[in-house]
Amino acid sequence: MMLRGKDSAPKSYPEGFTPTYAHDNIAIDVPNGKLWLRDQSGYSTVLNKGDVLRWSEAYVAYGVHHTRNRLEVNVRDLGRPKFEVPFRRHIETKWGAKKNYAELQEWHSRLTAWVNNT
Repeated sequence: MMLRGKDSAPKSYPEGFTPTYAHDNIAIDVPNGKLWLRDQSGYSTVLNKGDVLRWSEAYVAYGVHHTRNRLEVNVRDLGRPKFEVPFRRHIETKWGAKKNYAELQEWHSRLTAWVNNT
């Protein structure tokens, strides 16, 4: 598994945040109802579950492949209402792009289950 610079998981999360599920730029602390996000600019934040308004998959279609995969998360914050969370753990070749897209789909489903069912 190749980690790429600023896209690798943080060495530590903000105080009081303990991830139950984590990826390079997103993590969920289920017991505390918190979501950690890092957007494409490198800015990161911790949000309460109730501050997550909606989310969607975004990517650039290149033939049958999806590149520049990201999860767009809209939140209850007038200063920064949208986060574009990149999924680019793997190199953006034919095989790596498929893995990145699969991870994006997994996290889209995970966020849906967490926000709507817990």
